[in-house]
Amino acid sequence: MADNGFVTRAELQTYKPRYKAIDVPSGKRFRVQSLPEGPLSKLEAFIFQLPGTPEKLQSAKWRQINEEGRRRVLQQCLVDGDGNRLYSDTTADLDAIGSELDGADANAIWAEVQTFIGLETQQAQQINTEVLVKNLLDAIVGGSRSV
Repeated sequence: MADNGFVTRAELQTYKPRYKAIDVPSGKRFRVQSLPEGPLSKLEAFIFQLPGTPEKLQSAKWRQINEEGRRRVLQQCLVDGDGNRLYSDTTADLDAIGSELDGADANAIWAEVQTFIGLETQQAQQINTEVLVKNLLDAIVGGSRSV
């Protein structure tokens, strides 16, 4: 800190992640790390970039983004007790999260990690609401309607 109490650029250049322990329903304890702004922005762009109109929200690409987004966050944030990532950036490790991690445990970690890393969850809630409304309208009225 500078004499005036504010952060200096030199301090920012020595980024060190924060850590948080999360207890999950299976009784296990996981550790997650925070992310620097760059990787966090890339994750947000991947998760929240809509492929187009509301009709396209049900496309295979949107489902892939929706399904992979949460796993990508977990892939980046899950670490062991020494701060080493549990999963690498490979597609194989991304797929492994889907088969190795209990669903209830993943939900518990996801709920905690969003706030901890500063993920923009309000945008995610808006997207989920728009998809829900569209699906309800389609079920009630039939056909495709825009939100």
